[in-house]
Amino acid sequence: MKRWPRMAAESQPSGALDFKAPRQEFEYEFLHRKLLECDGNITRLAEAIGLERSYLYRKLKSYDIQ
Repeated sequence: MKRWPRMAAESQPSGALDFKAPRQEFEYEFLHRKLLECDGNITRLAEAIGLERSYLYRKLKSYDIQ
C-alpha cells in the first residue's frame, strides 16, 4: 500500500509539530482503503462516505489516488 508522502513535515523546522500531517495521513489511508472496498467506483465511494462526487474527485487528486 502506498504511504502518504510527508511533504508538510519536511518544510517544518526540526522538532516542530505539524498539526495537519496526521489528518492528511488519515484521509489518505481512509480514502485509499474505501476506494479499494468500492472496487475503484468513485460514485459508489462518494455515496458510501457521504461526500459530493466532485469534491471527492478533487480530494483524490490532491492525494494522487487513482
